[in-house]
Amino acid sequence: MNNSDDGSLFADKLISEMTASSNLKTTDVESIIRLARRFGFVKIDEKGFIKTSIEGNEFGKFLNSSFTIEEVPKEIPIDETSLSVTLPPFCLPLPHSTKTEINSTSTTMKRVVSDAQKQLIIVTPFLDISLLQMCFENVRRKRDSVVRILTSEPSLISYRDTVKGNLKLEEIRKLLSSRFKSGQVFYLEKEMSIAHAKIFCSDKSMFITSANIKKDSISENFEAGIYTERKDIINTTSEVILHVMESGAKLILEIDGDHG
Repeated sequence: MNNSDDGSLFADKLISEMTASSNLKTTDVESIIRLARRFGFVKIDEKGFIKTSIEGNEFGKFLNSSFTIEEVPKEIPIDETSLSVTLPPFCLPLPHSTKTEINSTSTTMKRVVSDAQKQLIIVTPFLDISLLQMCFENVRRKRDSVVRILTSEPSLISYRDTVKGNLKLEEIRKLLSSRFKSGQVFYLEKEMSIAHAKIFCSDKSMFITSANIKKDSISENFEAGIYTERKDIINTTSEVILHVMESGAKLILEIDGDHG
């Protein structure tokens, strides 16, 4: 009813607009107008021109100031996000106020591995096999899970035995075969590029960290990372890593669960 400067409108036009923009019927709107006239909130002249009265304007102001329409809150993804760190020995112990809010780097790596149901992806420039074994300890064999590792660890290319091939790769083969249905190891060193990211990513969770899978990153350096269960971020990160593997990395080890 505020389509003109003085708040007036033809009754027929008001009825038409209200029925067009809602589920109201013509008879519903006519009943509302009759009720509003009875309370003195509107006046209609002989030409069918409807105008809000002073009382109607005041009542409208009262309603606007007394009642607000609450917006339905948007759904927030249910997730957990937390900080994980490695602290140099001289920085220990942590202040009491932060102990309950921070996890260790190794604990969080193990957590993501344990979370894996269908897929586990690990990215690390350097790879200590004994530390990788630590990440997999206490993890039962995941018969339906595939593991993929992207690394630039030079020993996986240079450290070779003339008869048995690369002994370190063979150690990784045995380790992955004992825990997962199948797996792949990709090596990235192309046009001065290496796999510098440090990521543990499973179906359920992800850990992005500054820590390599090396002893100094687990126990000596200052390292920090974020653990999350945000599905959108996990899915996007997985897609990006798989794209890098397929685009420029070399497949140096493949484990077929059906034959190995």
